[in-house]
Amino acid sequence: VDTASKEVVAENYNRVGLILTNLSTGTMYIAFGTNAAVVGSGIPVLPSGGNFSMDDYIYTKEAVNAIAHSNNSLLAIQEFVVRS
Repeated sequence: VDTASKEVVAENYNRVGLILTNLSTGTMYIAFGTNAAVVGSGIPVLPSGGNFSMDDYIYTKEAVNAIAHSNNSLLAIQEFVVRS
């Protein structure tokens, strides 16, 4: 993840779960769908293992966009899907 908003997880209609873990030392911010991620806005993912877990209250099949305070920030992504 860099200092410009970019899609980190594509829209997925088979998604049933999603966990994003920030492995960097700076806070990241995420937004959904066509909304750009903006530093200081949206959902913060705190540094050094902070995470976002999709649950019944924050559930989306939309794309996920992210932005970080510094370039080359690491974000671990675990997406759960239904296979037919």
